[in-house]
Amino acid sequence: MPLVTLLRGLPWRAIGVALLAAGLVWAGWTARGWVADAEISGMKERHAAALAEASEAARTREAALSARMAAIDTMATDQRRKDDDEIRRRRAAVDAGAVRLRVAARCLAAPSVPPAAAGAGLDPGARAELDPGSRPDYFALRSGMTRLEQKLAACQNVLAADREDGR
Repeated sequence: MPLVTLLRGLPWRAIGVALLAAGLVWAGWTARGWVADAEISGMKERHAAALAEASEAARTREAALSARMAAIDTMATDQRRKDDDEIRRRRAAVDAGAVRLRVAARCLAAPSVPPAAAGAGLDPGARAELDPGSRPDYFALRSGMTRLEQKLAACQNVLAADREDGR
C-alpha cells in the first residue's frame, strides 16, 4: 500500500491538536526552565554576597585578634625583659657580695635549743646563707618560674581577648 493512501485515512485534526499540545508543553517546559535558571542565578548571587560578607567579617575579626595578639606579645616580651634584667641585677649584686642570698632554715637533726640556753655563739633566729655553688641553680629556678608565670599570663590574656572577640 502506498504511503499516500495510508496518510489519507489519518485523523489530521487529532494529529494537529496533538502536535499543538506537544508544542505548548515544550514551550511551557522551556519557559519554566528559564524561570528556574533565573531563580537559581538569584540564589547563587545571594549566596555569593552572603559568603563575601562572612569572609569580610572573618578577615576583620582576624585582623583585630592579630592586633590584640601582637599587643599581648609586646607586653609579655617587655615584662620578660624587665624580669630578666631584675634577676641579672640581683645575681650580680649577690656575686659582688653587696647582697647576701639568705634562706630561712633550721636544723632538724638537732633538738630545739631554747633562746635562754643559747650561748653567745648560737643565734636561734639566725638565717642560713645559700652555698655559692647553689646560687646559679637558685637563679635559674627563679628565672624559669618567672618565664612560666609570664607564659601563663600571656595564655590567659589570649583567651580573654578571644572571648571578648567572640561575644
